[in-house]
Amino acid sequence: MLLKGTILRNRYQIIRHLGSGGFADTYLSEDRDLPGHPQCVVKNLKPTSPDPAVLPIARRLFETEAQVLYLLGQHEQIPKLFAHFEENGEFYLVQEFIDGYDLTAELAPGKRFSEQEVIKLLQNILEVLVVVHQKNIIHRDIKPQNIMRRRYDEKIVLIDFGAVKEIGSLAVNTQGQVKSTITIGTPGYMPNEQANRDPKLSSDIYAVGMIGIQALTGLLPQQLLQDPTTGELNWRNYVQVSNKLADVLTKMIHYHFSQRYQSAYEALQAIKALAPKAQTTELSTSSILRMPQIPRSLIQPILIGIGGLAIGIIATFTLINRPQSATVQPATTPATQSPIASSPASTATQSQETKPEPTDLGEPKDSGSISAKPVNFAIAPKFDGAGLFSEGLAEVRVNGKWGYIDKTGTIVIQPKFDETQAFSEGLAIVWIAGENTGYIDKTGNYVIDPRFAKGSTGKFSEGLARLCLASTCGYINKTEFVIDRKFLAGGDFSEGLAAIKDGDKWGYIDKTGSAVIKPKFDNAGNFYEGLAVVKIGDKWGYIDKTGNVVIKPQFDDKGYSSFSEGLAVVKIGDKWGYIDKTGNVVIKPLFDDAFDFAQGLARIQSGEKFGFIDKTGNVVIKPQFDNAGSFFEGLARVKSGDKWGYIDKTGKVIIEPQFDDAGYFSEGLVWVTSGNKSGYITNPLK
Repeated sequence: MLLKGTILRNRYQIIRHLGSGGFADTYLSEDRDLPGHPQCVVKNLKPTSPDPAVLPIARRLFETEAQVLYLLGQHEQIPKLFAHFEENGEFYLVQEFIDGYDLTAELAPGKRFSEQEVIKLLQNILEVLVVVHQKNIIHRDIKPQNIMRRRYDEKIVLIDFGAVKEIGSLAVNTQGQVKSTITIGTPGYMPNEQANRDPKLSSDIYAVGMIGIQALTGLLPQQLLQDPTTGELNWRNYVQVSNKLADVLTKMIHYHFSQRYQSAYEALQAIKALAPKAQTTELSTSSILRMPQIPRSLIQPILIGIGGLAIGIIATFTLINRPQSATVQPATTPATQSPIASSPASTATQSQETKPEPTDLGEPKDSGSISAKPVNFAIAPKFDGAGLFSEGLAEVRVNGKWGYIDKTGTIVIQPKFDETQAFSEGLAIVWIAGENTGYIDKTGNYVIDPRFAKGSTGKFSEGLARLCLASTCGYINKTEFVIDRKFLAGGDFSEGLAAIKDGDKWGYIDKTGSAVIKPKFDNAGNFYEGLAVVKIGDKWGYIDKTGNVVIKPQFDDKGYSSFSEGLAVVKIGDKWGYIDKTGNVVIKPLFDDAFDFAQGLARIQSGEKFGFIDKTGNVVIKPQFDNAGSFFEGLARVKSGDKWGYIDKTGKVIIEPQFDDAGYFSEGLVWVTSGNKSGYITNPLK
């Protein structure tokens, strides 16, 4: 086995061992000749026979198979071959690194796919296999481990073609001939003729069919019984399935190759005939943005998936201006939404009561003289990156990897992850490049093994976490699925409910998985303070937990927010103001930008400067800062020039602007960056 740091051909440096199989070892490597040292995969093939007659045969076979791999790699769903070479009688392939996970992560034992999920999976696999078969090439080792789902686009990628594996098994037989000593393939996915070393194109079809049956039944191939007379597998009694799909799968896995579909193209046509005639938008799980955990009062509404399976959990810190009419008009609900329109609802209108007028933006008191307190570093600036403290731990980056520290600055979970999230309910989501996503506890041990696609997992909230596999989402506790995968998208639980997408509409479920609010909205956000933002047609409004519309949809995309401290910021015309839970405008739209209330104050923007208002709309800290954040633990970060500092609620500068970047106080500490290093300072008010 090659050691970490080994350099091949003075170019490819070994990072770590990925796995072994047959007569080959596979390594994650980096190409030192290219800018940024991109990752690649090196496969080391080692003939085991010492007979000198084997090497020239192995060399010819290696050249032939390298040509095949290079040809196939022109297709975007087959790894590219970057190089092939021989060193010291051993052979090396350098191929494209596929950042993704293999299908064993989706085909969990006991978990059953729906018919449409199986059809979609088979279609995705066969569409790639068609390209292979059109060149009269047999893969010879199709199985879940050799089918990757690429992270960034969720597409299927075929890897680990079987023929090249013969190089390691070559030996001289009793007749003096150099032959392969093994059968290429994997029991359970390998049909009879392939086991007898006579593979056909239809041998690959058998393997794909077995994957389909595995997905449908939740059983491994070895768990299926074989008819001793015909050799056929008895599988249909394990699951209720339509005759049409069952017939296609049965034909794919017939014992005799002549009775199967003879190529991937034939099988694909049969599968396509089963697919719904009107396909919806292509489903794919979206990436979850990696950011420190920020208290909800700062975050603008969570948009859960706009189209397909986008589970877009977007914290919108800068709201985008769009032209609107100067006044709010009562919104008319589309005719197609008559069940919703019939519920009592309000339109955002000026309140009939007398409200205090906001102080003129040029008049309020300024921030006063600077009486900054000395900076007290609790944890010295020594990290390459840092996040907020959550549940006693904070993420830190050291030498390009993320780990966790406690409040003394001691590293309690070693930096070894490429991406991390803050702890939530005792667990944190972590990811290592080339591997899957899992959940660790505060000791750094995996509580939920890394077997899920990057971006398919949600943080634990109210005891449950969203998890998506094979384009469907359900919810897990810390040991198992408690709400089955049957939704196209979903959000975190908040106030006992979670937004889910069923078909092309959004609704809400409770923690038993029961539909509390039936799917009828075009998009939906989480519940906060008893209300949730929902989209009907092209406008956003608010509903209560019974599903009744209480504030009619009238706001444009990015022109609204969730409720925080009883008010929600909305855009009316080309300015921002605030409404209460009846939809009445209680702070007139006077601001170029505005944000959620936190600790009684909200940051607003007037022209190029940021300041703060109270709940009467009075400007209590006049717009004078180049940027600002919300108040947490009595302090808000503010930017003057190119440096960050902190003010209190009177506008007094408590920590003079001096940092290149700064976060929000959490658990008495905040990360700050000076130069290229980050550390933590304590809250001087505590």
